[in-house]
Amino acid sequence: MPYYPVLKLSQRQTEYVKEFNNNPKIKFEKISCYNCSSVNKKILFTNDRYGFNQKTVLCKNCGLIYSNPRMTEDTTDFFYKSDLYRNVYEEGGITEFISSAYEQIKKNPKIPFFDIINSLNLEYQNVCEVGAGGGQNLKPFQLAGKDVLGYEPSEFLSNFAKTKGINIINGFIDDVKGEYDLVILIHVYEHLLNPIDALKKLRKHVKKYLFIEVPGCITKFSSIQNAHNSYFSLNTLSHIVTKCGFKRVHIEHKQGNVNDIVYALFEKTDEKEIYQYNYAYEVKKFTKIYYKYCIKIFIKRTLRKILRVINPNIEKKIVNIIDLRGS
Repeated sequence: MPYYPVLKLSQRQTEYVKEFNNNPKIKFEKISCYNCSSVNKKILFTNDRYGFNQKTVLCKNCGLIYSNPRMTEDTTDFFYKSDLYRNVYEEGGITEFISSAYEQIKKNPKIPFFDIINSLNLEYQNVCEVGAGGGQNLKPFQLAGKDVLGYEPSEFLSNFAKTKGINIINGFIDDVKGEYDLVILIHVYEHLLNPIDALKKLRKHVKKYLFIEVPGCITKFSSIQNAHNSYFSLNTLSHIVTKCGFKRVHIEHKQGNVNDIVYALFEKTDEKEIYQYNYAYEVKKFTKIYYKYCIKIFIKRTLRKILRVINPNIEKKIVNIIDLRGS
């Protein structure tokens, strides 16, 4: 199995990752596939893009890609509530990032998930975002005249959102109260330890629609990050969400600079309309992608060794031609 390529980190980031990996209080737990309950898996990677020790596996029964063993609930709480998450993932500063997002919205409010939702001609007035960060995803809805509210586990970010005129409550799924026409999860669902249980809890707060945006595994792997417990395809996301009392209304994906992005709208329903797909084909598809990926890693490493001897100056230019995550 290949060691997943690690980003070029600052000295400070490197020290935080090393501290985490060597912390005896960091605990992991083995799980079965939450999509099909199988324990039959193939290990894809043993680390993430930052160098965190985290195994990523492919379920050999249904094709779901997920973390296993994964961080325990206590370790996950520590990871998010400590400064570790921000210090490693957001080297440039989270407030600067969010402030920049607000400025961009002022200049050009065209945002993919917002445009997709509005293109579907839905009838909704109030919007609730769970995992709302600094409130930047709710701002376009507010500017369009919708009533907005968010829940965010970071007290720092929920307070920051209030300075931008967005009401964010410090809390998460278990803290949500009331019903909302539209509930949105923007780059949150892939972080959840128990995605099915979480959606079943959240369903009672969804009056009409649920919108999910996640980095997707479509023709290539998503960027591997220890905070991501799941890596969804169009099939696995649809299958899992419809298990929880929703029917799929719309799904699409767009190619991004780092990840493919999946945008999916579901409607609350009392009818059992579980989305079905070909398990065997899904496994075959991602096994093929994985082996192509392994070959590209081997080629890159071999090229580097050769080019270091021939001409170190052109090494970087040549190896960058190879897409390590390729399809």
